[in-house]
Amino acid sequence: MISDLWYKNAIIYSLSVETFMDSNGDGVGDFVGLLRRLDYLQAWA
Repeated sequence: MISDLWYKNAIIYSLSVETFMDSNGDGVGDFVGLLRRLDYLQAWA
């Protein structure tokens, strides 16, 4: 049995990179776009 049940009180975020931020205008989000918006994501965490 797991004695450390931290996940019961945790908030877990999931982010779809392909739909979040497009850095090169091809219509698909990418990691470069995601990195540009880390400050925005941190503000919501």
